[in-house]
Amino acid sequence: MSLKSKTISSFKWSTASTASSAVFQFLQTALLARLLTQEDFGLMSMVYILLNFSQPLINLGISEAIIQSRDITKNQLSTLYWTNVLLGLVIFVLLFFTSSFAASFFSEPQLSKLIPLTACIFLVSPWGLQFQVLMRKELNFELVGKIDVFAVVSAFIVAITSAYAGWGVYALVAARLTLVFSSSALYIINGLKSHRPKFYFNLSESIQLLKFGGF
Repeated sequence: MSLKSKTISSFKWSTASTASSAVFQFLQTALLARLLTQEDFGLMSMVYILLNFSQPLINLGISEAIIQSRDITKNQLSTLYWTNVLLGLVIFVLLFFTSSFAASFFSEPQLSKLIPLTACIFLVSPWGLQFQVLMRKELNFELVGKIDVFAVVSAFIVAITSAYAGWGVYALVAARLTLVFSSSALYIINGLKSHRPKFYFNLSESIQLLKFGGF
């Protein structure tokens, strides 16, 4: 395909994916509003404060650095891959050990369990992140869109099913975990067909990319 055809196709799939995800997320929220309490949503909102603050730290602009670099090497990609994985582990550990403080700060004891459980996404998402970035770099938004929609639909099913089962706030946690676990698994499965990170780590070779991403 020509660059023009790829761009048009990417735009169509990106739009379709975004629209589909928005519809399912709206339906999920509307249905859960009838199945869960205000307290459940309030607890999860407190968890999201920490998650949304931590999410950019797992990447540090590495995705943008990979996309803009024309001559990135396999060794550099491998280094950046393991950098993301290590960052995810560090963030998980920090959230795990600060969960008690957050529970005390918000005067919500349940947060000491909810935060570590939800923070497991940081142990999983880095493993599929680079594969997603490389698909975006190649303008393979058809595959990205299909994976994202599948993950959203899976999370929707888990959220509604677990809410009906009486899981309460944990239905929201299960939905978030399902979203991240399913998308990461599919990115890894499909991404390994064209790119396999090596057991290689040398930050000095990737310092310029990390500086670019840092900004």
